[in-house]
Parts: sequence; structure tokens; C-alpha cells
Amino acid sequence: MGGRIAATIYPIGTALPHVQSGAIRALATTGAQRSQQLPDVPTVSEAGYPILQANEWFGVFVPANTPVGTVNHLNEAIRTVVNTSAFKAALAKLSVDPAGETPEEFSQLVKSDFERWGPIVKASGSRQKTEAGHGYPDDQHIGNERNERGNESAPDT
Repeated sequence: MGGRIAATIYPIGTALPHVQSGAIRALATTGAQRSQQLPDVPTVSEAGYPILQANEWFGVFVPANTPVGTVNHLNEAIRTVVNTSAFKAALAKLSVDPAGETPEEFSQLVKSDFERWGPIVKASGSRQKTEAGHGYPDDQHIGNERNERGNESAPDT
């Protein structure tokens, strides 16, 4: 777009207008399945790089000492909204699929991402924040929306 970088990874919702205009070219998407918005673009697995498969997700976190009843009440309220057709339609415009997981399922997702990406972050020399309430393993997890469509693309400029 600015002609300053050779390649990058963007969420499809961000990259799509630029791909459609021809300003950038999508080489692959990082999801397990091809994107409905970019059906002719292969996944990273199809392109021969399965280790790069990753899904972007968004979630709600509360402090670790939040009572379980409060966590469950918040999760129910969030899942009610996530399951409405209006919310799903709004997210679809951004190439995001709502998942609306239980706190336990979301906690497992966060844990698995820490296990997958933690060693890579550590090897990079980056430092992890340790303050409570910033989405780290000691926090409770209420629920999330996960992009199952391969919402990240690797366009080139």
C-alpha cells in the first residue's frame, strides 16, 4: 500500500478492500479453511506451511479472584448476545465467526496459545507483562469470538 514493506499479515477484514482494489495481493490465509471472502486464496497449510496456521480470537477476561458465579453470569450474557443474528451479521462483515465458548473452553484456548507461542516469544527476547488482569493464565476467561475463516491473510505489496 505504501510500498515500504515486502509482506505482512493482516486480518482479512482489514486487508479485503485493498485486495479487492488490487493494491495488495493475498498469498495465503492462516486459518484451517479457506476464507469465504477470498475463496481462491490458499491456506498456509495448502501453500506448504502448516506450522503457520493460526486463528485470531478476541475474548473477555476478568481478574482471577472473580467469583465463579459472576464469571458464569457474564459468560451467559455474552453468549446470548454472540448468538443473535444481528451480532453474527455484524461480525461476518469483518470475516469473524462468533464462537461463544464456555469459560473452561476459552481457558483451554488461551492455555494452548501460551504453550504454542510462549517459547517463540521467549526466544525473541520479548518480555511478558505480569500484572493481573491483562489476559494472562491466572485470569479467568469468560468467552470469546474466534475467527474460524482464516481471518488473517499474508498480502504482499
